[in-house]
Amino acid sequence: MNSHTAPSSAAVSTYAQLLQEARDLFAMGVCIEASEKANLALFEMKNVLSFAPNNPHLADAYALQAAICSEVHKTFHGSDLKDRYLRHLLDAYKAEIACRELGCETEALAKAHFLYGRTLAADLGDSRGYKEIARAMTILATMAQRDGVEIKAAWLY
Repeated sequence: MNSHTAPSSAAVSTYAQLLQEARDLFAMGVCIEASEKANLALFEMKNVLSFAPNNPHLADAYALQAAICSEVHKTFHGSDLKDRYLRHLLDAYKAEIACRELGCETEALAKAHFLYGRTLAADLGDSRGYKEIARAMTILATMAQRDGVEIKAAWLY
């Protein structure tokens, strides 16, 4: 890699540090600040470091952002705040799915489809959610058939 394509170590540590701060804040229940840190990390990853869309680190960052937004939507008060974070939640799920679909079908992709579908169906009453859930089950069934194992996904329960 030449110096024009290799990200600087400062940039790498910046996004990694921001994600760790987001995780720490999220664990402490400081969700809105955690969401802001995750957004900054995603900005660094997408724009400064030019992560490939199929990079699993980028998908994991979107998954973290979705988890944080889900918690804000679930536990905080105020309809405007809840609506805003529901939109952020759905956007994070869609971005995670897009990243993971560029890779191979994995349990992480199935989980993203399932959580996105559950959010659409439960929070918005949108019937497209059931199609997303069905997509998740299809991925898991394909993986189980390919591997000859029983489906054991704890996040389904």
